Amino acid sequence: MGQRQLTTPYVIRGGIAIALQPVPLDEQFETEEWFQKLLFDHSDLIPIAEIEPGFGRLIPIGREIHTERGPIDLLLMDTSGHLVVVETKLYRNPEARRKVVGQILEYAANLATWSYADLTEAVISSSGATGKDPKDPLVSLARSANDPDFDEARFIEAVTLNLERGRFLLIVAGDGMHEGVTEIERLLQREPGLSFRFALVEFGLFKLADTPDVFIQPRIVAMTREITRAIVEVRPPLRPGDVVVKAPPDVSVRAASKNQGARTSLTEEDFFKALAATDAGAADLTRIFLGEAPEHRLRVHWQSNGPTLKYATELEGEVVEFNFGQFTGDATLAYSNWLSAKCNRLELPQSIWKEYYETLVRLIPGSRMKEGREKDVSGSYVFLEDQNSDEPDVRPLLRKRDAWWQAIDEVIERLEKAIAART
Repeated sequence: MGQRQLTTPYVIRGGIAIALQPVPLDEQFETEEWFQKLLFDHSDLIPIAEIEPGFGRLIPIGREIHTERGPIDLLLMDTSGHLVVVETKLYRNPEARRKVVGQILEYAANLATWSYADLTEAVISSSGATGKDPKDPLVSLARSANDPDFDEARFIEAVTLNLERGRFLLIVAGDGMHEGVTEIERLLQREPGLSFRFALVEFGLFKLADTPDVFIQPRIVAMTREITRAIVEVRPPLRPGDVVVKAPPDVSVRAASKNQGARTSLTEEDFFKALAATDAGAADLTRIFLGEAPEHRLRVHWQSNGPTLKYATELEGEVVEFNFGQFTGDATLAYSNWLSAKCNRLELPQSIWKEYYETLVRLIPGSRMKEGREKDVSGSYVFLEDQNSDEPDVRPLLRKRDAWWQAIDEVIERLEKAIAART
């Protein structure tokens, strides 16, 4: 990881630069329990967007989660079913620091043997938040996040699948991270069957003289570039010893820097593997289409089921998002109803979205519009389906992406005019 020189931060007050003074965690805050509670109560301190862009806002689900290998300090999730394991260590405890990477891997390996029911039971038994529903605290906590795209069935399915695959984000957090990269790489090779990402995050604490305020600066020290899946050799006919699991040869940990370049997240990686297995050409076209999204004022939001296209704007002082659907690994367009349903909830005119859906029907052979109604919402929304009443094939849209982009641009223009007229 090399040497890092961390300089003093300043606050500009009344035109005067005032230096902030460093506050070592082990001097002012004596226990790791204080640090755990800090991250549990303020999970936004964890720089999740920089570590895994595909993850949503983190929701703490439990502290001291009991496993057969020992207690997990912090367990968090997002509304898409991603799981984050956090171990906290103060720099003043060198023995613990040397063991923490091995510990978090052991916890993850044990977690990968759990079912969804096992996880909910452990969360209920842990300290910290357990949600309002004692039968399913995970769903309760996910609902409390008020994510308009939350889908309970998909959430449970995603959590279950991530547990089965050992697909977690592992974070070691502390006030000082000076472990050698070589040693970390050696330890990470110990669990080739897990499909995880790993990061070291350091938290600098500072204070302004004569004030009780604390300034906290999270810093990503290092993270994995890629964790290659285990290679399984099967040599028929099967006899004892004929199945060989090899540790992946190219686990790589890199120091964090400002020039890390583009990085594939867990969600993105799995999506394109699934899509390429369905249709390699569709995978290539989807990469191109998603790459063009920022030019059309859309944000690509990665979820466990695939990428979603979102347009965000402000309405009556609040940020609102309009969703143009989700790509799936089997080359279909899911949740096509989201755009029309959101307009209905906001009482925006049907003229904003109706022509858009009519255009999609023309672009996708064999597709059609269907009406639906939401409880306690006036007016109907529409969605697209194919001749078998399934989600429509997205490939015709990708092959005619210029026409699709034009239709999206026109919807956004109509949205902006309607919102401007309301405000």
